[in-house]
Amino acid sequence: MSFTRCAFFSAQYIMRLFHTVKYLKWEQIYYRVYYPVKRKFYFPRKAKDHHIQKALSHKPLQFPAFSCHNNLYHADTRSFSFLNRTKVFEQKIDWDFCEFGLLWAFKLHYFDWLNDTSISVESKIDSILQYIDNHNDSEVYQHSFPASLRIVNWIKFLMRHQIGNKKILDELFSQSYRLSSFPEYELMGNHLLENGIALLWAGFYFDEARFWELGKTIVEEELAVQILADGCHFEKSPSYHSILLKNLLELLFLFKRCDIKIISHKTLEINISRMLSCLFVLSDGRNDYPNFGDSNSEMAISFYELNSLAQDLGIALSAIALGESGYRRYNGLNYQLFFNCGNIISNFQPGHSHADAFSFCLYTGGVPIIVDRGVSTYELTDLRLVERSTQSHNTISVASQNSADVWASFRMGKRPDIKIIKEDNNYIKCIQDGYFNSFDILHKREISAFETSVEITDELLGWKGQNSVLYLHFSSDVSLSFDNQVWYIEGTSIKIYFQNCDTRLDYYQYCKGFNEVVLAPKIVAVVKNKIIKTIIEI
Repeated sequence: MSFTRCAFFSAQYIMRLFHTVKYLKWEQIYYRVYYPVKRKFYFPRKAKDHHIQKALSHKPLQFPAFSCHNNLYHADTRSFSFLNRTKVFEQKIDWDFCEFGLLWAFKLHYFDWLNDTSISVESKIDSILQYIDNHNDSEVYQHSFPASLRIVNWIKFLMRHQIGNKKILDELFSQSYRLSSFPEYELMGNHLLENGIALLWAGFYFDEARFWELGKTIVEEELAVQILADGCHFEKSPSYHSILLKNLLELLFLFKRCDIKIISHKTLEINISRMLSCLFVLSDGRNDYPNFGDSNSEMAISFYELNSLAQDLGIALSAIALGESGYRRYNGLNYQLFFNCGNIISNFQPGHSHADAFSFCLYTGGVPIIVDRGVSTYELTDLRLVERSTQSHNTISVASQNSADVWASFRMGKRPDIKIIKEDNNYIKCIQDGYFNSFDILHKREISAFETSVEITDELLGWKGQNSVLYLHFSSDVSLSFDNQVWYIEGTSIKIYFQNCDTRLDYYQYCKGFNEVVLAPKIVAVVKNKIIKTIIEI
């Protein structure tokens, strides 16, 4: 299968590497070489007296609360719970703990629990001091992404409670200076934008021009690149979109409450309004988003919380239609269908992209029926590759291959070129070439959305009988039955018909969150003709 690893230095591996690297920007390649050298000669910088005095001068400020920050740390047992895994540290906290994977280790270094009002201030200070004494300059400690989130969380905590511990302030300044020395130009994407946001917080807190100026440059440049005209973040993961939106909202909250104008409030407000409006279209105002790309319901920030803060800041939803992202939404009397007919836009950073060309999700009455599988791990395992594969999405796989060459944990080689042939309010026809190089096959998909039904017509141009399968993945709450060539969703009036396919019921692992999956049904439809029709009556 396509997610089998290539032999190192084989012709297949070299071609895969070529089709991965060719999309990188020259800055990414430069900094991948430059930063390892620079780190060998880097030494920490300490805060000067005027930095400390500025930090001590801030008035107390109560920041917005988000439920995602709760129940992460229990000080009485020294236990941390992230990604549905809990670790109890019997004595001192081991900040180098990595047995649960890199993302869990990152979350341990975020310090999100500082925002949990149920934890005592003394316990939070104690965790920070333990961190300062025992972080050991590990790779995770030095990594700019967890440092970015940690810096913001420390500043919010210190400001909220008027804490002026010099040991903490010195460490915070040192971390901020390191971040300003190693922004993630080698990765870019959401990481670099988070770096810029954190530097603006540090610039404000310490009144340090180096942080201000670099943060301003990064945020202004990256907002222009990463936020598309339809408000979608260019990595096209609704979960990461919601996380970035939360962090931009908090930045705007700081700027407005403290009368900071280093970046135009209007610039932030326009981008925030677009992003919020895009999430509204993708969620219909609910707190559930389609699991396109690297997404699951656990990691996403609820629309309700985001919209509440936006309203407090005077930001309203704008009338926006999905376009540049390649996402589309079609409405019937009692359903919403979300369709992915777009190309990989963040070509130089496709780490959160999947081989999901032409996948779709269907909701009825706000309830998910046909869903994307989502993700449960970022570790380099076969499971990670399966979750990114075409077979895990609601589309067609030819000869068990992927429409895009996903490999490693966050790599993508060749990827399809998708073209929209025709569309109007309730209809779209598009074509993608993800199988052309291997099989001379083009996949064309048409969707017609009527008031009480959806018709999906797939055509495999150039198909010569290769084993091809259409997959439909259903919510774990759905039960299916089959009678007289019709699939029924029990407890509803929904019926599904297939033409030119042999269908059977199977099961898959739906990702509720990281390290948490539940068994859910899927229909496996084996293609018998180059033209396949799926009719969903609702």
